[in-house]
Amino acid sequence: MPIALAIGLATLVLSSCPFVSAHAEDIGFDVGPIINNVYESEPEFDAASGKAASSWRFSDGYYVGDAGNEDGIALYDSSGNTWWKSGGTYYGSNGTTVWGAKGFGVDVSTHQGPIDWSKVKSSGVTFAIIRCGYGSDYTKQDDNQFLANVRGCQKYGIPFGVYLYSYAENTSMARSEASHVLRLLDVAGLSPVDLSYPVYYDLEEGGSSPKISNNQLLSNTKAFCSAISAAGFTPGVYANTNWWTHYLTSSEYDKWPRWVAQYNWQCTYGKHYDVWQADEQSSVSGITKDVDVNFDFTGPLVHGDQWVYSNGSWWYHYKDGSYPKNRWAQIDGKWYYFDSSGWMQTGWVRSGGSWYYLSSSGAMTTGWQYVGGAWYYLEPGSGKMATGLKKVGGATYHLASSGAMTTGWALDGGKWYWSNSSGALETGWLSAGGSWYWLDKSTFQMAAGWQQVDGKWYYLDGSRGGAMATGWVRSGGTWYYLDGSGAMAEGWKYVGGAWYYLEPGSGKMATGLKKVGGSTYHLAASGAMTTGWALDGGKWYWSNSSGALETGWLSAGGSWYWLDKSTFQMAAGWQQVDGKWYYLDGSRGGAMASSRWIGNYYVMGDGAMATSRWMGGYYVDANGLWDPAAVRK
Repeated sequence: MPIALAIGLATLVLSSCPFVSAHAEDIGFDVGPIINNVYESEPEFDAASGKAASSWRFSDGYYVGDAGNEDGIALYDSSGNTWWKSGGTYYGSNGTTVWGAKGFGVDVSTHQGPIDWSKVKSSGVTFAIIRCGYGSDYTKQDDNQFLANVRGCQKYGIPFGVYLYSYAENTSMARSEASHVLRLLDVAGLSPVDLSYPVYYDLEEGGSSPKISNNQLLSNTKAFCSAISAAGFTPGVYANTNWWTHYLTSSEYDKWPRWVAQYNWQCTYGKHYDVWQADEQSSVSGITKDVDVNFDFTGPLVHGDQWVYSNGSWWYHYKDGSYPKNRWAQIDGKWYYFDSSGWMQTGWVRSGGSWYYLSSSGAMTTGWQYVGGAWYYLEPGSGKMATGLKKVGGATYHLASSGAMTTGWALDGGKWYWSNSSGALETGWLSAGGSWYWLDKSTFQMAAGWQQVDGKWYYLDGSRGGAMATGWVRSGGTWYYLDGSGAMAEGWKYVGGAWYYLEPGSGKMATGLKKVGGSTYHLAASGAMTTGWALDGGKWYWSNSSGALETGWLSAGGSWYWLDKSTFQMAAGWQQVDGKWYYLDGSRGGAMASSRWIGNYYVMGDGAMATSRWMGGYYVDANGLWDPAAVRK
């Protein structure tokens, strides 16, 4: 981190007249060797731990800069790097380009010596993070430029925060380090509203591998940050990408603003961070030595909740340093969804088994939304994507399982629906593709099979996709006839040159004998009404030209026939009519026999059987039977 050198300061006298223009040697401190353009005093040494600073930039308490490009942290570092801004983008002379930053800042300590903050302000620096000290709460471990740097920033209106380098090996030492910070903030007369940036806990002691466990690091951080928060200040955490990736991995760190160090053309850390320390050897007007530069992607603390844009995406920063992740959050009356890393989502999001659509601003949408060439309906209030049938206003719409509003035909759950070009579902009769269909007025479903409409029956043919049938239809083993309008016919119907009878009420095509009005008719197995002779079930019938079945004597084709008055069937064999017997000759198609013997009986010329009389040389008795014993006198 931006840890500068420690000046082994016995006591820092903070007054209203800080050493703004003093040099280390001018105020009584030994000046050590010059390394990397840095004046090295006696090594930084923490009295509580009994150890000298040893981190990725300190060795035995001496500042040595980047120690060999540790873990990819300093891939793009160069001494004397300069920066400028053009069109909202920052450019570094080392080739780094930074987009989307809300501020350009420096972090400073006694390492930089006295600073001309008026020149720093004029150079384009918009914020500073000032070291107040290092380690536990010993005055000799105060940063001897802290007060001067605070007053300089205050004088020239430069927003600032503070940081402290940690040596803590346990929570007791961490709490002492928090007391160290709070004491110096109090001496400087700073309240929470005076800080525009957090109080950062600088975690780097131990270099590439911390000297304590991850759990202990977290416990120390919680102890420090809790004390800072309890005093009303916003705590934050500083570390390099190696530490953030391998050691500071608990999700509990998400609630504190992150300050990430990586000297590269971009910051590759994947989670949220507020500030990126991009270079440690930059040249800034007003600071005589190399200085760390930082980019702020969140903006100064507003001591309230705020939106933050970084890495091309938005997230929401609560005033306590936390942010919503993997959940919904209501902000200014609108709902937003944040992924597991805390990034605000746009477009389609699935949550709790339902789909939602978030506008380009991230706000959850409701009502009709046109997305990707289709209309969707998001429930008012909840924002859930609707599917199936949905009544909106005075119309009902069909929304596919994808949520897209359908037009034309749509199949859902084995049922067909039809929507017009506006998406509204149609009901009643529909003409489409040269056929008629019936859409139920309550369910909107296309009907199949028999359907009664306005007192008439229609058949919607499932084998033809539900199209209304006309003409002959067989259903349930029975034939029906549907006229040109599709309505089921009843009574007599002349079709294809023949008459058919459709039962009133049911419409079923009649076959066999059917009494209609005062007449009885014979209808063939095809349903067609017969005229003349008709054979049915081995029995003959005869209908006149009107189709009415005849009974009694019938003269046809030069012969006489007898048609039973109750069964309408043509008689065969002996038949008694009006007290006389006649013989209907089955061998001659039922024609009446005349003037001939039928066995031992004789039928006369009119067909009547002779009784009690001589027929030539033969006598028939009263029963018409030939009596061979009779002798003619």
